[in-house]
Parts: sequence; structure tokens; C-alpha cells
Amino acid sequence: MALAQLPVTRFGLPVSNAWLLPQTPAGPVLVDCGHVLCWPTIRLGLRRHGLRPGDLAAVLLTHRHSDHAGNAARLAWRHGVPVYAHQRDAQVLSGQRRRPRIPRAPGVTGFMAWMENRFPARWLRPTPLDDGAQLAGLSVHWIPGHTAGSVFLYHAASGTLFTGDTLLSARPPLVFPRTLTLAYAPFCEDHTEALDRMAAFMDQGHPVRRLCPGHGRMLEGDLLKQILPMLQERKPVPIW
Repeated sequence: MALAQLPVTRFGLPVSNAWLLPQTPAGPVLVDCGHVLCWPTIRLGLRRHGLRPGDLAAVLLTHRHSDHAGNAARLAWRHGVPVYAHQRDAQVLSGQRRRPRIPRAPGVTGFMAWMENRFPARWLRPTPLDDGAQLAGLSVHWIPGHTAGSVFLYHAASGTLFTGDTLLSARPPLVFPRTLTLAYAPFCEDHTEALDRMAAFMDQGHPVRRLCPGHGRMLEGDLLKQILPMLQERKPVPIW
């Protein structure tokens, strides 16, 4: 399947991304759904594609953080949209497991940690996903570390990879400057595990021809040539 046969639209929110897949085998799907304060942008983006929130077949979460899962409860409760998350993060979102607090750090990271803890994405009962699950033409790959239930969502036929906050195209927590970036340690529950699990995925040789990250713009090309050296070097990611 060529890239053009998996249409993907980025809803560029003030900090994070939501990705609309309007033509999956299951119907229109959102990968992540933004912070609760970004609901108007989500609704407008859907409207531009002739969709109402209730037309969505599913919301697939790359992880539980509020800038990615903040509108999941609204979509589920008010619009009847099924929400899916890896079982480890689903347990946190449903209140079955205590929510780890994001480590506080100076400056912007401290503010973002406050936002996450002040406006948590929670009290939702997502359908839990296991590693290896298939949904809407995407395969689920468990890549814990950023959160316990972080996942990659991969469309093998087109080489499209949704990476959440484990692999980015902008320096977190913002959407600029544009640069391919590994997970940012201050926001990870286990930074080493995040990089180890991502390296194991990349070592399997999955072609990555289109990257759709949680922060930053879509990247296209033979991206493994850029990703593998970064994983070998593992240089610390600067905030600016």
C-alpha cells in the first residue's frame, strides 16, 4: 500500500498533536485527542473533514498524559466513541491504578508537569489493548518508559509510525524547533526503558517511511537511517 492510501491529517494543537485517519477499515479514527483545553480545535478539525465527533469509529491513545488523552472522556461519554489504550495506562485512566506524578523540573517542564497534574486525563474506562493487538489497520507495539502503557501504532503497508512522546520531531514540550528527538527524560517514568524498548522495535527492521509523533510535524523519508544512530548515541535532549 502506498503512502497516499493511508490518508493522515495532523491537528496541530498548541503543544501536542492529534492525528485523524479518515479512511481506516474501521472508519474515521483519531490517534490521540489533545488536552481538554484544545477541544474547540479538535471539533473544528473534524468539521473541516465533514465529520462530527460521534462519527469517529475510535480514539487510539499512544499514552495517558492529559495533552494526548484529555478529550477522551468527552468523546466517550458525550459522543459514544470507543477509546482504546494499552492496559497499563487504561488502569490509570479508569482509576484502578494510582497515577504516577510527572517529575517536576525547572521552567517550562515544571509548568507542564503542573498542567498534567492539575488537569489529569482520568476517570475514563478505555478498552484495554495488549501488545500485538490489531485495530483499524494498525498494530500495537508496547513501548513502555514514557508511561507504563506507552505504545507505538504502526501501519506496516505504508511504513507509517505513530510514536506518541517516545520519538518526536520537535524539542519537548513544545512544537518547535523542528528536530528529530528521542523521549525527553524529565517527562518519562523510566527514560532508559523507553529508549531500550524503542531500540528493540527499530532493530526488528520495521520500515519507517512516515513518522507521526506526539509533538512536532510529520516527517517522511527513510527515517531509520536517522533514528538508529540517535539510539546508539543517546545524547541528552536539551529543552531549548
